[in-house]
Formats: sequence, C-alpha cells, structure tokens
Amino acid sequence: MIADDPKTQLEKTQRLVGQHPAALRSVSWQPGPPDTHLHHLELETKHGQVVVFDHQQPAVYSRPPRPASARDLRSWRDLTELAPEVFDGRPTITGIQHQKQPQAWVISLSTGVRVTFLLDSTNPQLRFER
Repeated sequence: MIADDPKTQLEKTQRLVGQHPAALRSVSWQPGPPDTHLHHLELETKHGQVVVFDHQQPAVYSRPPRPASARDLRSWRDLTELAPEVFDGRPTITGIQHQKQPQAWVISLSTGVRVTFLLDSTNPQLRFER
C-alpha cells in the first residue's frame, strides 16, 4: 500500500470530527483464508466516510487500499459488537490524534470513551477507556 502524504493524513482524520461512528472493522489483504488477528483499523461513519489506520506505521488512508496482487483477498472482521461502548448513546467523534509513545491513534468520543489503536507490525491492539 502507498501511504498518503503525511500533511494530508491529519486532514483526513479531522473530516470525521463531529460525525457518528457506524462501524469499526479489522481489515487485511492476504492470500488465502482470513485469520482472526487484528490488522488495519477501518472506521466508517454514518455518512459513509471511511478511514483506514495502518497497523504498522502512522499512515491514514481515506479510501480503503487495494490488495497488492489479484490473488490477495480483502478480509475483514466486524469489531462493532465487541465495542458497544463506542456506539452507545449515539456519540460523535470529538477528536483523532496520533500519539508517538507508544505509537497509536487515539479516537475521542463525545461520551468520554477513548479508543486507542496501538500500532505494531505483528500484534496491534485496540483499547477502550472511559
């Protein structure tokens, strides 16, 4: 995947501020059947805006990237049911920030919930805090 210009990455995340999250997914592109590990984090809003957060580096994509080859499959796993606190009370996104230590993206919601996506090439993690 080719990362977007870093200057525009912040702009892409800021477009989501004030919108309602609709879906949270783990997505990957790989040959063969999907696995159950967390990969890139895909956030979709109720207005249909989609942003993909890379799991290895602080890259943001405004359109889901295409697989590297025709043999690679886009597999995804819905995380929405695993994180009801993200969607309870019809929250809005109040901010998205890149954190450097540890490398992470932090998504703040109007309900006070913070979603932290810790970046790692082999074991990215998703945390929910109030």
